[in-house]
Amino acid sequence: IRKSLGRFLSILFIVALGVAFFSGIRASEPDMRLSGDSYFDDSSLMDIKAISTYGVTDGDISAMEETEGVAAAEGAYSTDVLYNTSDEQQVLHLMSLQEEMNHVKVSKGRLPKEAGECMADDEAGFQIGDKITMESGTEDPLSDTLVTDTLEVVGLGNSPCYLSYGRGSSAVGDGSISAFLAVPEETFNMEFYTEVY
Repeated sequence: IRKSLGRFLSILFIVALGVAFFSGIRASEPDMRLSGDSYFDDSSLMDIKAISTYGVTDGDISAMEETEGVAAAEGAYSTDVLYNTSDEQQVLHLMSLQEEMNHVKVSKGRLPKEAGECMADDEAGFQIGDKITMESGTEDPLSDTLVTDTLEVVGLGNSPCYLSYGRGSSAVGDGSISAFLAVPEETFNMEFYTEVY
């Protein structure tokens, strides 16, 4: 050690730095788990999402609630639409606001209260007051799914359903969802729910 003090101290500091990083990562893991669990509980994030192409009825939801191990079940509507900007075509995921689960958090503005209003994804670049004109992206007219083809952004926020930057895939447009829009149930012109949480 005396003959190569500089080398010894360099190795000592390298090892100490490695131990410090490792200790920090090990110590932060439980805190990250607790923070995530607290966020999921506060927003009532669902455990399971069941999707049906034929639709979900109130009877289906009641049957799911009676299943052992299921504390609650709630139906919801969603659809993917196309939105044309000056430079590109985007796929937007419209989802209905829910009372019991998946509570969205508003960061600016307010929640939509009636058909024709929406809360836009924080990461999408929309501003309050923007008008979004949509197309179905399929052979079926948009009026089969929605009561209006234009939505006004009244709020910006985030959803516990989207924890990463990815917004999922879609069967319309380029297959990649750019953003989500949260709307009241009255916006949808559907006889049955499209999914149950």
